[in-house]
Amino acid sequence: METEETKKTQIPIEERWQMVGAHRLGILNKDIAEYYNVSISAVSRLLSKWQTIGDVKNYRKSGRPSKYENDHINQINEIMSQNSIQTVGNLRRQLDFSIPRSSLTEILHELEFSFKKKQKSFFLTDSAKMNRLKHCQTHLSHDLDNIIFTDESFFKEFNCFEFSWVKNGESEQIESKQADKFGSVMIFGGISKQGITKIWVKPKQAQITADIYQDILSEVIIPFAKKHYRYGLKNQKNWWFQQDNAAAHTAKSTKQWLAEKNFQLFSHPPCSPDLNPIESVWSYIKIQLRNENKRFKREELITRIQEIWDDLDLELIKKIIDHTKTQYENVIANNGAYKKTSNSNKNR
Repeated sequence: METEETKKTQIPIEERWQMVGAHRLGILNKDIAEYYNVSISAVSRLLSKWQTIGDVKNYRKSGRPSKYENDHINQINEIMSQNSIQTVGNLRRQLDFSIPRSSLTEILHELEFSFKKKQKSFFLTDSAKMNRLKHCQTHLSHDLDNIIFTDESFFKEFNCFEFSWVKNGESEQIESKQADKFGSVMIFGGISKQGITKIWVKPKQAQITADIYQDILSEVIIPFAKKHYRYGLKNQKNWWFQQDNAAAHTAKSTKQWLAEKNFQLFSHPPCSPDLNPIESVWSYIKIQLRNENKRFKREELITRIQEIWDDLDLELIKKIIDHTKTQYENVIANNGAYKKTSNSNKNR
């Protein structure tokens, strides 16, 4: 049994945020604790703090909390009412008085704001649920070791918009009026248990047509397949390629191109980001960017995404892909739905 002496007494801030990222990827607390050589209880406390106040830092409390005038609290409430999708640091910069992060967080909770992730929701028709169920039942026993999971994702130049301080009881799916003021970068990439592909950055104003998508696959996927699966050789390994159902991906010319290039397609049901493990990787990268709490210029953002991508740990990638089987089991248990509705919530 591991003794307390072998555990870290102080977890560096960078590792704390990495633990949050691992948690959101579906990694179990005990596995996070083992990887970072900390106790499971330490991981639980850290995640509880993040879920409560949206931060992982330790704040010193010197004596009784400071008292703030009603005008101060009203100013906070007014700013948050206009745009709640922002970090505590960004909110502090808009105030005309000084206040510690911890005190501001406490006031936000007193004003009944909660720190939550913006949720993307998809309406699942009965047909979509059936497609998801059939996919998971078919592939539950499929070996995921030689599949390249691909997708594209958008990254905001100002990365506070994935999380928001939401008024309790109100919808979390709120749009920021500020969000349109900032540009975004679209990144395409792929992961497998053999490693990560290079990433492709969409040029400004470019449209992803079928022809451009095929060029992307030639630049990103084929070199990776040659390196890891001996693609194009007589003794090539058996491998599969997963993509979503975007128009450029399912165009007639793309289907013909994939067939000519001998890509074995691993199906992906519509409205199913939860069944593509690379979505968890995009989420992990966005957490790392958000923690830097800054607005990036386009080229700076691309550089940081590339750095985080290059530093991805292969063992973490493997665990994320393995977790896909758990997602399959959840979909099967829920008859194709995202989340099982508890009996207590029915007919309310």
